Amino acid sequence: MTAEGPTPSWPLDARPDLVDDVVRRMSARPSRAQLLSGGTGVGKTTLARAIVAAVQSGGRVVVPIIGVAELQGVPAAALAPVLTTNVGDDDESVTIGDRVHRFVATVGAGASRYVLAVDDVSLVDDVTAGVVYQLVRVFGVPAVFTDRVERALSATVARLDAEGLLDRVDVPPLAPAQVVALAEEYLGDPLHPDAARRLADASAGNPLVLRELLMTASREGRVHPTPVGLAIEEVRLAPHVLDSARAHLAPLSPSEREVAELLALAQPWTVDLASAIDDRALRNLVSRAVVRETVDAGRRRVRLAHPLLTEALLADLDPERRIQLVRRAAEALRSTGDQDDRRTAIHLLREGDADAAELEWAAQAAASAGDPETALRLADAADRLRPTAVAALVRAVALSALDRAADAAFVAASDRADSDEVRAIVALRHGQHLAYRRRDPRAAADLARGVIDRIDPEASGALAAEAAKWRAMAGDVASYEPSAVQSSLAQLGGVLTEAMFATMGGSIAQAQAAIDRGRPLADRHRAELPHAESLLALSQFLVFVGSGDIGSARVLAEGRRLDGEADAAGLWTYTLALIALHGGRHDDAFDLARLAVRLLEWRDFTGLVDVARALARTCAAMSGDDASAVRDSSGGPAPTEVKAVLQLAEADAWTAARAGREDEAVAILRAAVEEGVRQRHHVLAALTASTAIRLGRARDVVDLLESAADAGGAPLCVLLADVARARARGDYARCVDLLPSLRRAGLLGVARRIAEDAGVRAGQGRARTQGRIAAADLAALTSADPLRLPGTGRSVDEMMLSPREWQIARAAAMRRRSREIAAELGLSARTVDNHLARVYRKLGVSGRDDLATLLDADDPSAAR
Repeated sequence: MTAEGPTPSWPLDARPDLVDDVVRRMSARPSRAQLLSGGTGVGKTTLARAIVAAVQSGGRVVVPIIGVAELQGVPAAALAPVLTTNVGDDDESVTIGDRVHRFVATVGAGASRYVLAVDDVSLVDDVTAGVVYQLVRVFGVPAVFTDRVERALSATVARLDAEGLLDRVDVPPLAPAQVVALAEEYLGDPLHPDAARRLADASAGNPLVLRELLMTASREGRVHPTPVGLAIEEVRLAPHVLDSARAHLAPLSPSEREVAELLALAQPWTVDLASAIDDRALRNLVSRAVVRETVDAGRRRVRLAHPLLTEALLADLDPERRIQLVRRAAEALRSTGDQDDRRTAIHLLREGDADAAELEWAAQAAASAGDPETALRLADAADRLRPTAVAALVRAVALSALDRAADAAFVAASDRADSDEVRAIVALRHGQHLAYRRRDPRAAADLARGVIDRIDPEASGALAAEAAKWRAMAGDVASYEPSAVQSSLAQLGGVLTEAMFATMGGSIAQAQAAIDRGRPLADRHRAELPHAESLLALSQFLVFVGSGDIGSARVLAEGRRLDGEADAAGLWTYTLALIALHGGRHDDAFDLARLAVRLLEWRDFTGLVDVARALARTCAAMSGDDASAVRDSSGGPAPTEVKAVLQLAEADAWTAARAGREDEAVAILRAAVEEGVRQRHHVLAALTASTAIRLGRARDVVDLLESAADAGGAPLCVLLADVARARARGDYARCVDLLPSLRRAGLLGVARRIAEDAGVRAGQGRARTQGRIAAADLAALTSADPLRLPGTGRSVDEMMLSPREWQIARAAAMRRRSREIAAELGLSARTVDNHLARVYRKLGVSGRDDLATLLDADDPSAAR
């Protein structure tokens, strides 16, 4: 939270995609009314306000109508506020009927100018409902309605629906990412990921509940800053907030309330399971809108209709009744035979009501699901009943995830191990703690070596594979050769290591084959290697990058960041920062990199936190922000892992270049790239070498890029080697020909520099013209590098198209007249003509026809 405290007002969540969709449909002809439907507090009215604001910005007059239950029996009550203001007649002698008639005539005659906004449409009086129907049906006035999902459609709305004049728009709960964004906007600072998860769970995506949770936490002083983000001590609602929910629950019979209480303890339940408890009570709860039915993965399930109902039921349970209901719920859930139901049942029970085997199994499941707090609680309970290596290991892994002292727990697990297979698994997880949480891969590799020397080789496969990665992280030139006979777990470990080495080395086909072999194994061994699926996805991302297919890489990263495991959020944020950096958007990359650092400090199973710090430093160096570059340094010893070494070299090179020490910058880059090639990290080494191209020193890295290309054959390395060769020998025609491939590879920063070089240095002709066109288009997509074309003797901007010139050139190429362009841009026609004259001179064309032909033939968008 900022020093000033939280934002004084609750931020509006406009859901822009949904707003745009509804506004677009309201603009269709014939017009259709839009009914926004959802539960209490889900944001219907807020969404309607955003839609109305968008419609108003288009010049329409909004007619607001609000349904109120207490006035439902009063004729034209909902219209009263607008009958005089919109009709313009305040004569008290005019009857209500006359006013309504004039209102309909005014709005109906101006249907293209008005839009109806009706809140709680089912609560408007009959006269107002008839007017709304007439305006929509007869006159085609656009309308947006809101209503609660549990209410039956009013006769008017049902009629519009039956006549095909109504679109139903379900307003869903906020997604977890939207919950976090809204909370962070209100609190003014990033959330700790654990707090974000608890808020998402407690609010169930309901904005009203989320607001009350945050306001209560802020008011009671339970929000505290931590290095990883704002922590919230406890997520709970103020007692008075539950009063409305209690009123809704008051009419329930004892049997209905009991079914609702069982659901509150552990929801959702399958319809069959809930019906078996009390079918009649369940049906009554659905009809009263206390319970709603959903379909999840093909299974019909029931849950309480609103999170406030859940909180109210739990808050009012006395301890003894809660114990009784928990046992009954657990018994019912255990009876289904479903593993998810079984896990839920064990989580519910008190320690004395579950045996050690059940607790141990559930602890493993919680750890695999990324819930270390629950895993630790269950593992401790299991350990008290029956100390085992598994319980100690789950405890150690949970402590590591929570950033607590875990080494003693790993030692205890190793001491209890009764087989070489278990000893290998314990050493594997302990090594991951050392390498990724404590950032000491050398200690991890030494631990692995000591265990491997003492156990059966057939049991050490997965550990040996992971140890190869740790040696590479420690700066050794590591390799991995799987043994001939391996268990499926060892095969998975080997696949993960093989895929990593192959992607880094640029051996794309080998990497893809390893990924494909690993996918079924990752699911089978989720308990032993819970992050295997994410690691395979990271290798797939790098396959796309190495193949020069940044579009697929971005789709994968964005999808995994949104829907993947929470522990991997930092990993995927880092990959998006990397895309932004090489896409020529170092400002965007800076924001993403700093967020990645924060998330990786929370959870990092890849050893990327130092790399993310180095990426943030690179962005700061490119921006000239020395203070941020220092702040984003870890402050510890320089990392030895080659990915971090390469990224730090980019940061140091930009710093030196900004200070005019270009030879030093190139020397820094060469030293790092040589080390990267030596350690067979050819793809990342090539990306670091591309910084020299952006600095105008392609000739200094041609040999290194050729070595990277020859060693692995990755298309990205081959492309950058080709670009560097062409630029070094001044072959600008070839440089221009390579621009589409650079775009596809996501190397827009390099592409812009190459295009600017061609546009300025190439002689008269095709290469210069195409370079200037491409540079103008790329300038709209990227941020300028700190250094551009030193020593040309003329400003780049004097020779290249400015953003305004490019905008006007594209419009003119579409045969639009100067007067039309001027009106759209707020300029005079003479100014537009002056801009066009400069465009013609810079591109070497004589007029609109030549310009249209040129831009049509060289349309940069075709290469995107």
